[in-house]
Amino acid sequence: MDYFFLDALIRQIQPQLHGALVNKIFQPQSDTLVFKMWNGRQEVRLVMRLGPAAAELYLTDQNARNPMRPPRFCQLLRARLHRLESIRLDPMDRIVRLHFNGKEGQDYTLVATCFGRDANLMLVDDEGRLVDALHRQSTRLQGQSELFADQIALVDLAQWLRDHEPLESIQTFLSERVVPMSRAVASSLARAAEQNSLVQQVDAFVDAWKQGQLKPRCQGTRLTMWLTGDDEAASHLSSYAREHGSGKGPDDLGKVVKKALKRLHKRLVSIDAQWQECEQAEQFRQQADLLSAQRHLLKRGMTDVEVTDYYQDPPVMCRLKLDPAKAPQENIDQYYKRYSKAKRGLDHCLRRHEQTEREIAWLEEITEQLESDSSADQDVIRQELIDAGIYRPQNALNRETRRISAADLVRKTVSPGGWPVLWGRNNKTNDYLSKQMLKANDLWFHAHLMPGSHVVLKCDGAQVDEEDILFAAAIAARHCRGKNSAKVDVMVAYGKHVKRVKNAPPGLVTVDEFRTVMVAPAEQVDEG
Repeated sequence: MDYFFLDALIRQIQPQLHGALVNKIFQPQSDTLVFKMWNGRQEVRLVMRLGPAAAELYLTDQNARNPMRPPRFCQLLRARLHRLESIRLDPMDRIVRLHFNGKEGQDYTLVATCFGRDANLMLVDDEGRLVDALHRQSTRLQGQSELFADQIALVDLAQWLRDHEPLESIQTFLSERVVPMSRAVASSLARAAEQNSLVQQVDAFVDAWKQGQLKPRCQGTRLTMWLTGDDEAASHLSSYAREHGSGKGPDDLGKVVKKALKRLHKRLVSIDAQWQECEQAEQFRQQADLLSAQRHLLKRGMTDVEVTDYYQDPPVMCRLKLDPAKAPQENIDQYYKRYSKAKRGLDHCLRRHEQTEREIAWLEEITEQLESDSSADQDVIRQELIDAGIYRPQNALNRETRRISAADLVRKTVSPGGWPVLWGRNNKTNDYLSKQMLKANDLWFHAHLMPGSHVVLKCDGAQVDEEDILFAAAIAARHCRGKNSAKVDVMVAYGKHVKRVKNAPPGLVTVDEFRTVMVAPAEQVDEG
């Protein structure tokens, strides 16, 4: 985020944060803090990501993972901060100051320095003393930015340009001598100056900046503001920052799963290539049979032999290669060995192909489940990936997860006809539903040919109205990859036809017999 994007974002979120009570503070990653606050009207979540990879700040409606043991800085903030009084950006630099009332009457300021590699978050007391910092190794308390003698304020730049001529290139001049300024805006102004005068472009930009009329745009991973951009996103900068920033949220499981899926698809291509080679097994057997039947033609020292291929109709002559150092029978045995090896390889490729496809289906299920708004579900998914060796946390903060029972994460509601409807939002809970809760005559639902939740309607064979079936199917459609589609095809089967796949990851099942219904995904489900 450059200075101008940060300035527009803070102006936009300030009304929602002013006077908000701090309910909880989470630290899902070593460089990320999530403030869960109540502003008197609604709950808001402020994400602050300050690390070498990115410096970002935005509001989100997603739940953050709450580690089993909060780190020391997170514990300190929980103990000291009570109410957010104001949030403001320094006039000349990317320094955000959040002023809080403490729980014991003392005031505190969180100083966020959004400088890329030097990004940090520091807690300062009401006397200006540093209490602690998110990254202790790079702690340097930032005071109020001041204008140096050779620097020019952006608001005075147009007048300066009327009286002076920059000695260096326009982009270098803007980047090094004008404050506030960012590389992205300097580059845009320099390009625009090729069409019109720089003074006119600066006047237009400064006027739009003062009036809050700049539009967001993304240049690579850098978020900035300009005279033109995404008009619709201008009123939803937090969403724009979350979608286009270098960090895709307060967790990194999505990146891990995406990387694992890419590796599995690459493995599948390799297996298919080996499979094609192994499909020559039958050809090796036929060649070995032909040599065995016409053994009298073979002699030691021959490099090849011409034999009659009786497998062709009519028979034709074909030439087969031999090893001159081997006896006739040894050459025949060599062809039979090639046949046996190719046949074993074919069986091996088939097993690996099936296993890889199951792993891909499992990870695609997890990809859809990562959108769950429950931190408990996220912990279960995290532990599942750790157990499978897919995710290898680098520190205890990401390594430790709560041991949560699958039964505690079952979502429940009641259909219009009064039937209990259950579903899960992670593989462990889906496996528990289909293995423990699903009875032979209960109804089971799942999106057809796409990842999604297992949904169970507990009816034990009783007559169920079509309205109740469509209700449960709509829940399955809501929690699947096609949830944004107008209609989703959903499987409906009796529990006796749903079988767990042996030696497969949890949540994978086969369905022997089912029918499908086409429904629109449920817009909202009241869980009970």
